[in-house]
Amino acid sequence: MKHTDFEALNIDYLYMRSFYTASEFKIQNPKYKESYDYFYRNTLKHYKEYKSLHTRATLALVFHRGGNTKEALDILRRIKESALYSDEMGMYWRDNQSSWWWYERPIETQALLIQAFAEITPDDKESIALMQQWLLKQKQTTSWSTDVATVEAINALLSDKGTANTLAQPEKSTLVTVAGQPLTAPSQAGTGYQSQSWHGDEITQLLSGQSNPAQVTDHRSQVTIKKYTDGIAWGAAYYQYFDDMKNIERSDMGVKMSKTIYRVKTDGTLEAIPDNDSKLKVGDRVRIRILLDCDRALEYVELKDSRPGCLEPVSTASGWNWNSGLSYYSAVRNASNSFYINRLDKGKYVVEYDLFVTNPGAFTVPASTIQCLYAPEFRANSEGRTLYVK
Repeated sequence: MKHTDFEALNIDYLYMRSFYTASEFKIQNPKYKESYDYFYRNTLKHYKEYKSLHTRATLALVFHRGGNTKEALDILRRIKESALYSDEMGMYWRDNQSSWWWYERPIETQALLIQAFAEITPDDKESIALMQQWLLKQKQTTSWSTDVATVEAINALLSDKGTANTLAQPEKSTLVTVAGQPLTAPSQAGTGYQSQSWHGDEITQLLSGQSNPAQVTDHRSQVTIKKYTDGIAWGAAYYQYFDDMKNIERSDMGVKMSKTIYRVKTDGTLEAIPDNDSKLKVGDRVRIRILLDCDRALEYVELKDSRPGCLEPVSTASGWNWNSGLSYYSAVRNASNSFYINRLDKGKYVVEYDLFVTNPGAFTVPASTIQCLYAPEFRANSEGRTLYVK
């Protein structure tokens, strides 16, 4: 039998047996013992040839519990050398992606890697904490999709070997101040979550220190976070205001968006319509193309594209669409088109649709917006502009 025959099922058997190291749980039957030793020796001999993160983490635990700590440490060293690091996302791996096999699941794999590092190299608290940070950031914008993933992720986050165990933090572990004033809202037990809002003149006074709004000349302020314990903390600040739609500037956080308007020529080619251009006339067919660039996986995303008064969609039927590897539901409304995306994976995508020009004049093109509904801090909008029609 070749070593390539030792695939996931056999490695899982070795992993299961590794939990029973006490003498009373040793294999007594010589025939079974011979089979176990055969599998163990061959995986030990060929462990460098396995590529899957999940498999390598499993083998590291098997070897460590079997007394081959040198090989276990070598596996973790190789795994760590291929890791990526980010201040925001922590420690993660490019190859940790979902695939067809049951053992190729990002959350379960990351949890197993945390278990391996915590058991084999418990003093490497920094790496363990950075891996826990990645798990938390995944939960921020996506769901732990299965019961198994949820249980294993929680178990990994509760590991006392790392420093990201947020459930063990004291109630007053973080102090947040806005313009020098601490938040007065009570914090949620366990998580320490705080939420506070200001409205109207309260914002003016808070940001400026002036009791009279007319005296305000600088609306800038500062949010500071002071943490008294180890681990991570994050939050978001939202500033909502009113302005002319054409004055809205492009902004992004976690996902980038750009919007271009094209005139569809009679031969099917596209001609971009720059701002303050008057090439369009009534009856022309135009295409709105929205480019999305997402730096992480987002779930439950809404893209809203408000239409100017001179454009009407070619198709008024709502329904599911597929374009550039992206599946979304398009809802056509009186003044806008909304696109609902169940999952937006990391990458670049195109959303586009056609419209007819129906009225002459100068029209404001509102900014398009995209937002993760359960993590609203991850959003983007295009810039506003003016469209001229002859």
